[in-house]
Order: sequence, then structure tokens, then C-alpha cells
Amino acid sequence: MAGSAFADLGLPIGFIIALLAGGVAAALAGLMVAFPSFRTRGDYLAIVTLAVNFIVTGVINNIEAIGGPRDSTACRCGPTCAGCS
Repeated sequence: MAGSAFADLGLPIGFIIALLAGGVAAALAGLMVAFPSFRTRGDYLAIVTLAVNFIVTGVINNIEAIGGPRDSTACRCGPTCAGCS
């Protein structure tokens, strides 16, 4: 998966290097989530985990390069008044 992502970017690196880079990125993301939730237990740990899930999903879904917000206006041409822009 990481290899194909780097291949789409046009970077000339091998699959093993891309796999290791993806593993390092996943470990860093895991640490960023883990540090704030170290002191939580039980239900609160589940709440923190779900909150991070929704935050990451929301950010990824609203990245303009991926497709932008799905429920916004259908036309991005700018404001018009009686057909004149």
C-alpha cells in the first residue's frame, strides 16, 4: 500500500523503503495519539480513540487534493448576480 502511494507520486524509491517509511509514519501517528491518552482508562480511552478517528477522517475528507468537501456547493465558479459575474 505504501509502495503504490509513493509510486503515484512519481518518486523513484523501492517498495521496501516505501514500506519502512509508511511504518515510521504510522508509528509517529500512533505516538501522537498515545501521549494525550496515556492517563485515560476504560470508557475515556474509548472516547479519546473515537474522537481521534473522527478528527482524522474529517481532515482527510476535506483535503482539497483528494476531492474537497462533499456537501458544499455543486458549483465553485464564484458569486453571480442575475447571471453576471
